[in-house]
Amino acid sequence: GDWERLADERHAVLATLDAPPTVENLRKLRGDACRTYPIDPARIFLVGADGPELAREVRAADGSADTSAWSRLAAKAILFAPVPTRLSVVVTGLRSTKGKVLAALYRTEKAFGKPAEAAAVAVGVPTAEKTARATFAELPPGEIAALLFHDENDNGKLDTGLFGIPKEGYGASNNPKMRLGPPRWRDCRFLLTGAGDEREISVSVRYL
Repeated sequence: GDWERLADERHAVLATLDAPPTVENLRKLRGDACRTYPIDPARIFLVGADGPELAREVRAADGSADTSAWSRLAAKAILFAPVPTRLSVVVTGLRSTKGKVLAALYRTEKAFGKPAEAAAVAVGVPTAEKTARATFAELPPGEIAALLFHDENDNGKLDTGLFGIPKEGYGASNNPKMRLGPPRWRDCRFLLTGAGDEREISVSVRYL
């Protein structure tokens, strides 16, 4: 199928279609993207030989006669395949330079938070500025979430106290507001689009 790229200045979303898309397919794809990311619907564009015509059809189905913006964006679109991404997780807020930072990536909600089911693991070394960087190479596109902790005593596990409360610092992608209990998949997940070979996110460590 054709790759479609839905983009604004900050985001790119990829989807692959097994059959030529209908207007309804494209409207749903656009709606899903706009609900998930802060994308202005007028900035979404299509790739492929039929891009401009499909853009006009979608706009017409939405009851708008103004198709110029869609046509211009579609004309500039580039057909491409996804590329593996090198993901750098920049960790801030460490309270010491002791030990190391252990970061894990998860691909599904079912696996999320289960160390044995992590898709990849990386180690970061605290610097004098009390930051660290954990790097994951050659990641395929898709939805992922990251969990990490500051292993200050270097024993390879997150030490906890009464009621399982962490004694060491921890963090998660998207820096979600922490409630009672561990972070939730839906608050931590983000998309690797495959649109570029480098991506960097920042995670702040929290200590209780």
